[in-house]
Amino acid sequence: MKYLFYILLILIGLFVGYFISNSIQQKALPTVSHSIIQQQLEKIIKLAVVEASFVETKSIKDPDIPFSMFDPLEMQLQSLFPRSTHIKVEGKVHVGYDLENTTWDFNETTKTLTIHNFPPASILSVDHKILHLEQNESYFHTYSNEEDFQFVQSARAMIEQAASHSEVFQEAESQKKDLFELIKLSMKNMNWETQFEEKPIDENQFQKDLKEITE
Repeated sequence: MKYLFYILLILIGLFVGYFISNSIQQKALPTVSHSIIQQQLEKIIKLAVVEASFVETKSIKDPDIPFSMFDPLEMQLQSLFPRSTHIKVEGKVHVGYDLENTTWDFNETTKTLTIHNFPPASILSVDHKILHLEQNESYFHTYSNEEDFQFVQSARAMIEQAASHSEVFQEAESQKKDLFELIKLSMKNMNWETQFEEKPIDENQFQKDLKEITE
């Protein structure tokens, strides 16, 4: 996967360089469409995706509650007939760069492209499936439809949590350096410089998102 990533980047980098150089030869530099250049460079960035696979298991059981005749019926049933669930999930995560809030500034005077608010790596998509779901319950104390739905929904969160504790984000960030160099090289073919203003990682928001995943 890593070698495929580099091959694709090199091929597209060469294509972009040829495209830009050919445009310059046919037209005056100021008339070259910035939007077309941006689209081609965005194609390179969208290829900078790291893929990782995970298999996660999780067991959930009712808390131990001492039986009491004075408790509500629901608590009595929970005490006498505790439930448990075992879930096994397989998933694939794609980590890359969401350019929704990124802005591109082409300065014709200084021949400089500045890419503002370049984001840190984030999860772009999660493909997952439940391999095994085992529920131990009794006739008197069953899971509700809402609880069953929550188990299914938690499958994606399990994969996201596994990714957040893995090295997939670090790998994506390390590939970003090569990505920046490729973009700089592509723009260098038209005698332009490239600058990147990276959006800092919001640690508070990251911890908040992680907490939501793990809950």
